[in-house]
Amino acid sequence: GLAMAGTGQFDGAVLDFHLGRDGWSYEIAHRLKEKGVPFIFSSGTIDVVEGFHDVPLVMKPFSTDQMISALLQVTADREIRAAQ
Repeated sequence: GLAMAGTGQFDGAVLDFHLGRDGWSYEIAHRLKEKGVPFIFSSGTIDVVEGFHDVPLVMKPFSTDQMISALLQVTADREIRAAQ
């Protein structure tokens, strides 16, 4: 994931905030933010992601509509910034 985050060769990402034994997705999130790649967090335990207050958080369990809404929000935000 971290190597791919550095490429920016995708439209967006959904990051599970807590990766179990593998730790947390902070580093991947920082890379995506640096590259301007829109992303959202998904978590069952964390409701505020420190340093990423502008990134939507979809709490588990979530519905398909909630996930789609969050993804549309970040991609629309990216399109608005690109048009400015």
